[in-house]
Amino acid sequence: MKQKLLFITILFTAFSFAQTKSVIKGKITDKDMNNAPLAFANVSVKGSSNGVTTNEKGEYSISLPSGEYVVVFSFIGYETIEKIIDLKPNQTIELNVALGSGGYKLDDVVIKSVKKRNTETAILTEIKEAKQVVSAISAEQMSKGTDGNAAQAIQRIPGITIVDGKFVMIRGLSERYNNVLINGSLAPSTEIDKRTFSFDLVPTGLLDKMVIYKTGSADKPGDFSGGIISLNTIESTSDFTKFDISFGYRSKTTFNDYLQSEGSNTDFVGIDNSFRPLPSSFPTTSQLNNSAATSQLRVDAARSLPNNFDTNASNAFLDNSTGFSLGRKINLGNTKIFSVNALNYSTSYQSFSRSFRRYNFLNAGETRPTDWFTFNDMNYQQEVRITALSNWSLKTAKSKFTFKNLFNQIGENETTIRQGINFNQQANNTLKNYMYAFKSRSIYMGQLNGDHNLNSNNNIDWVVGYNYIRENEPDLRRFRTFKDVNSTSDNYTFQDPSSSNLFSGRYYGNLREFSANNGVNYTYTINRDSETEERSPIKIKAGYLADYKFRIFKSRYVSYVLKDYLTSARKDELRNLPLSTIFSNENINNQNGWVLEEGTKPDDSYKADNTLLSGYINTELPLGKFDINMGVRIENNTQKLRAFSNGNPVNVDNPVTSILPSLNIGYNINEKSLVRAAYSRTVNRPEFREIA
Repeated sequence: MKQKLLFITILFTAFSFAQTKSVIKGKITDKDMNNAPLAFANVSVKGSSNGVTTNEKGEYSISLPSGEYVVVFSFIGYETIEKIIDLKPNQTIELNVALGSGGYKLDDVVIKSVKKRNTETAILTEIKEAKQVVSAISAEQMSKGTDGNAAQAIQRIPGITIVDGKFVMIRGLSERYNNVLINGSLAPSTEIDKRTFSFDLVPTGLLDKMVIYKTGSADKPGDFSGGIISLNTIESTSDFTKFDISFGYRSKTTFNDYLQSEGSNTDFVGIDNSFRPLPSSFPTTSQLNNSAATSQLRVDAARSLPNNFDTNASNAFLDNSTGFSLGRKINLGNTKIFSVNALNYSTSYQSFSRSFRRYNFLNAGETRPTDWFTFNDMNYQQEVRITALSNWSLKTAKSKFTFKNLFNQIGENETTIRQGINFNQQANNTLKNYMYAFKSRSIYMGQLNGDHNLNSNNNIDWVVGYNYIRENEPDLRRFRTFKDVNSTSDNYTFQDPSSSNLFSGRYYGNLREFSANNGVNYTYTINRDSETEERSPIKIKAGYLADYKFRIFKSRYVSYVLKDYLTSARKDELRNLPLSTIFSNENINNQNGWVLEEGTKPDDSYKADNTLLSGYINTELPLGKFDINMGVRIENNTQKLRAFSNGNPVNVDNPVTSILPSLNIGYNINEKSLVRAAYSRTVNRPEFREIA
């Protein structure tokens, strides 16, 4: 009896062991991402608790007794696929599945797939699978907070500091040491005085994700030291219509006094093409400088400028924003067209006081240095912003085309009134200085992208980008007034300059910049499947990037002066007139009034262009637990500048070829942990303004 029981037990155990020898294995890929491995996808057996998740390579393996099963493949935001499997004893079935966009219908409720690469899970997967040291934030993460623009959102990433509410500092390095990509295309510098990108230009609602590359790689531009910041604007895979409106209250600004000089009736759209700019009939610099001080030409020129040197008081309204967006999906057989369009308008106000002082050197015997000056500023700012986005994508079986457009129109109106004493120059006077500034910026960034999956081993992607920036600063007015420090009067005297200068006069600046770029990347994949194991493929990537940028900057400035032929009494009379009438037409004449004088020099304008030609080759080589990414990039950059220095022409022609190797190594400790080490050589080139 014992022998029979032992035989039955051994037979049952052997039978059970034989049953568990059957295996279903394979790889799950992302159909919309050229069949890239899909990590952490779910594989389960319908009607049971059996299930596994894929590893970082998209691989899975599940052991089951023989029989017929329904195997379910799923991932959040993706379609769910069910496969019926008839599993024989000791059989190994390889089942590869590609998940893509899909939908499910339950009665009258349709659940459509949503954007996947902008989810928190997708971003974590991208960070883990990246070959460089990267940080990132997704649209899903941004939507959970109250951040209104990219600058506010990106500071949630460790190691990031925001400067002036819009510029990004990475690991303590100045914002000029970063490079920015918009949808894979080089972004322009949005400031005329330094190389940087203003991240507050992009609302978070228009972003898909932001990725920061902190180490170099051959397939990325080599002009950076802090990091490369890649912004991807949204794509839509579903139909939607959305309307947003918001209001904001700012303490000590909203409904409080707000001072501003007279402006244009188009200021509300961030543009002034008629009121502040120089009239078309205004004389050229040479015409003014070659005319006599008492010429009628100067009188007519001065009288053609608006008399807007006084401030108008009003109450600042609530900060407000209005937005409209819609997405549409069009099916044309095997071809799908997706479109998302958005328009946003916002107005914000800010007023604040700012006190500061500067000291002289500490002399021997002194316990504290003496004051150089002490000032208090009252600052009033209004910003109007219009943002328009139009993104289109077309998908076929093996290709994807996208056309993305982003436009910003920004109008900034600023008034600063400074009061204080300069002890080194005018210790007996209280100073009251004024600055009225209006700046208009138009920024367009567009990209046409293509991604073609030729076959399982060959892939080509490309981008053509175009950027346009125009910055107009018409009629920046700065002037100074003073009164005796012991005076109790509210009247100040205008401090007239001896000649035209930037500290007391009217300034007009205009910048235009155009840039175009084109890049192509080719990826060849070498699969390394064997009878015993499936190993990650080797990828060889090569490509090029060409970028051309042209900038032209012009500026002029004029001042009101009093000539020596005027009597002292007349000069004092003019200097003490109120700001509303001091430069009225009756006080501008060639007999006993103000005279217009121009101080513009050839040094105040320049032209520049930059040509970048680069190529690279890069290899991704997985070796056991090591992921090795290595390559070399060659960049040839030529900067040209045409300008003047002290009246003498300056021609800069600076071609530089840079060889930029890189090596990124990742070691996978286990499924959840890895260690990275990186080496890269990069280059920092001067911006046009830095050369000029």
